[in-house]
Amino acid sequence: MTQFEATLPDPLGLWLSVKAGELPPGYEESSDLSFSLAPDSATPSGPPVFRMRLSKESLADEPLTRQESEMAQLDAALQHLPNRLEALLQGMETNPSAAGNVSFDTAAAETEWSPENELRALLNDLTQSESVSFEAQGGALAAQEPLSRAWRQARDEFQSFLETINQTVLHFAWVETVLDGKLIARSAVDWSGDTITAWVETADSVQKRLHHQTLERAARTRHLNLRLFTAITGGAIKIAALLTTGTPVLALPAAYRYVMAVIRQTREWQSPVHPS
Repeated sequence: MTQFEATLPDPLGLWLSVKAGELPPGYEESSDLSFSLAPDSATPSGPPVFRMRLSKESLADEPLTRQESEMAQLDAALQHLPNRLEALLQGMETNPSAAGNVSFDTAAAETEWSPENELRALLNDLTQSESVSFEAQGGALAAQEPLSRAWRQARDEFQSFLETINQTVLHFAWVETVLDGKLIARSAVDWSGDTITAWVETADSVQKRLHHQTLERAARTRHLNLRLFTAITGGAIKIAALLTTGTPVLALPAAYRYVMAVIRQTREWQSPVHPS
């Protein structure tokens, strides 16, 4: 069995989220492997850890080869997403309401779930926003904010996403490869291109190739997360242009929910059956 683990939530679903400090069953840090900067995985605020855990029996399954297709499909979905959103928003512009404003009413939309219908519902919430006030340095401020539970949930999820992106993109990470419960390699990656790796003294060419593949997967995950963030912010700008109330800041949760719905749909379309 091969498992990809990370101590951060993974919005793309490429890594299984595990608690900081949680180690695989049978995990053994070899006395042959020494690293002067030992990862403090037990600290929640510490650097994220990306770990591939596999067994010798699973090597023949070429797990990373299968995952390559999955990452390629996600990359294609993100590349196509701006055009998909643009087509949806243009359709809204060409079908204004009787009052002359863009209508986000979902009554006439298809009843089955889709990223487009979910976005319409959230945009409809935005058009019905009410003024809320909050305290800030220098006095009270007011803003228009939807009161719906769905929008508030989207806002909270977007805030969590920003925290994950901050940890994934701006901070260095540990990347580990574990074979049959034994740590064979650990790298410190600062995302600027610098990598320091510690190996067990008995590491052979196969084990080194596996760890290099783990490093590549972690790097590609970071790249996809950057693409994900760009898609969300770009989508929010387009959505805000249609709104008669609200700001791009308020459009961000709606854009986030739409982009993540497209990602979820892409993963559902991916076949779970891999031909031999």
